[in-house]
Amino acid sequence: MTEPMTLPGLVARLAAERPDRKALVEMGPDGAWVSTTWAEYWQTVRDLAKGLISLGVQPGDGVSLIGNNRRDWVISQMGISAAAAVPAPIYVTNTVDQVGYIVKHCRAKVAICDRQEQLDKYLAALDRGLIELEHIVTMDPIDSERDIVISLADVISRGSAAADGELERRMAAVQPDDLALLIYTSGTTGVPKGAMCTHRGIGAMGQA
Repeated sequence: MTEPMTLPGLVARLAAERPDRKALVEMGPDGAWVSTTWAEYWQTVRDLAKGLISLGVQPGDGVSLIGNNRRDWVISQMGISAAAAVPAPIYVTNTVDQVGYIVKHCRAKVAICDRQEQLDKYLAALDRGLIELEHIVTMDPIDSERDIVISLADVISRGSAAADGELERRMAAVQPDDLALLIYTSGTTGVPKGAMCTHRGIGAMGQA
């Protein structure tokens, strides 16, 4: 069995081994397939992680994440992990109350979503006093009068201009047995419960 790695460490290794091979493929708005190489994937993850750090994300912080299956979702998950924070995915079908519960439970100060429908849930939970958020990052570019709303592209751009030192220190400190994901149950039989998944555990599942 190979030596256990962290999830960002695995992406970094694959980017070094196969930089020009396709890592992610999704359909673009015009119906054409768009691919992202491993090198592009890893660079974007690094830039996003540095951008999240610039927003104040600290090691061990929960960062909620809600959206459909897409390239930006995967990059967001890995960017959160590379910043030594913990992604806390939320079902796209969850209600405002459920979204508010998870954001508060994982103690997120930064939340990520894909489109207006999910942004509205965060904002409704915020307005009702269910949560306290410092930033909401949207995968889609969305015009909003709220100062706390920022696009994923803007966060990545901020990160690309930042130095690598803090990111490297954080990634070096993450260990295989550290928390990698908080996977919440649907909440259909009670409040959602967060299953704690480590980097080692997720790696073992992948090997199996």
